Amino acid sequence: MDIKEYTDSMKAMHKILIESLLYSVQRKKGLPPFTVEFLKDGLRNSWIAEMIGHLIIKYESEWYADEALTKWYEIDNLLEEEKQKQKKLIEKLLDGMNIREPFLRDYALNMVDEEHEKIKSIWQLEKEQRIKPSLWWREVAQSQPTQSSNNEIPQTPALSNLSTDGKAWFIHPVSMLGRFVNPGIVTYHIYHDGKIEKHIPQEISKGYEQKYKYVYHDVNKNQHEIGIFNIHKTKAMKRGNVALDYDVELINVKEFEEGYSSKDGSVLAKFSTFNSDHDRWYINPNCFAGLLGAMLELNVDYLGFNGFSTYDAKSVKSKSHINGIAGDLRYLSIYKLGEKTYLTHSHFDFEKQNEFNDALYKFGWARTSLMYSEYFTYKKKSNTLLNYTKHMHKEGKGGYAHYHHLHICGFDHDLIVNIRD
Repeated sequence: MDIKEYTDSMKAMHKILIESLLYSVQRKKGLPPFTVEFLKDGLRNSWIAEMIGHLIIKYESEWYADEALTKWYEIDNLLEEEKQKQKKLIEKLLDGMNIREPFLRDYALNMVDEEHEKIKSIWQLEKEQRIKPSLWWREVAQSQPTQSSNNEIPQTPALSNLSTDGKAWFIHPVSMLGRFVNPGIVTYHIYHDGKIEKHIPQEISKGYEQKYKYVYHDVNKNQHEIGIFNIHKTKAMKRGNVALDYDVELINVKEFEEGYSSKDGSVLAKFSTFNSDHDRWYINPNCFAGLLGAMLELNVDYLGFNGFSTYDAKSVKSKSHINGIAGDLRYLSIYKLGEKTYLTHSHFDFEKQNEFNDALYKFGWARTSLMYSEYFTYKKKSNTLLNYTKHMHKEGKGGYAHYHHLHICGFDHDLIVNIRD
């Protein structure tokens, strides 16, 4: 169907699915139409699937129909249309392969007819043996008393609001219950003023034992459910990748690969690229909350990710990249995602990067130690540094080590307020 012909339900579904991975890949080409492939892709993403489950849709129940199944038989015509469409596709394919022999062409087209007949026979059984015996709605709705005709006490309670046209509001019961009864899950609440609270319920619901949820509260007091992420536990490391006798928790940042966008597009956060050559995808959950806060405040949806720690909390090259508490981010550029595949020094945005550094500090970064930066001193040939950074030029080792990325560190975990619910 053309998008302008969509029903309200289809429009709602379409609006949700534009956040899926396939849509984000093809967004530059214009908004693609609704397809089964996009639906499946969306359902693979937990938070998109959750949004779909929250839809409340009004449509005609399959328990409602006339005895002749008039509307259900309309599907027969759709099957015939599909058969003719498939035949045209096969004829086009045969033409492209230069197959002209009548017996070969007839054989291929007859196979479509045979398959169509098989599907038709299954559909006939579906109508007669499953749908028809389940039709109760019309009879019950029409037998509803409009008013009490006598003073006798009814033996069974009278219905009063079953629609006579078979249309009703349908919900996903489990998903909708979650709208009113929050599951017991550890939840980070990130506030626009820089405050971060970690709410820990008295009882963790089954299935959420190793998951954390992140919620952002914007300046207008709107809540944004950023997502639910899996928690991976591993042995803590000290510098030199020497294991310690306690565990640390890590989150795989690639679970946030599709980013977040509010329905009205007013709140955004996304990594534009993942450049780590060493599988350094893992970040400490507290640090992740602080990073999300800075990104969401400034709507940073084009941040290059160069890596934090490995799956086992180890560092690679830089000794400070342990336990997911320090990482590398590309400097913000004057270009958005997809416009440039390679950025030179002149493409970085000094003012925007300084705003982002301020936001990082606001949400807990660079509090216990300064972050590392060299690019802007390299560019300007001066001592001008980005806010909350220090110069890390390595003399005699090939020049500037942080000329294309910011090394963020110094997160103050004591700023996280732990609340027992």
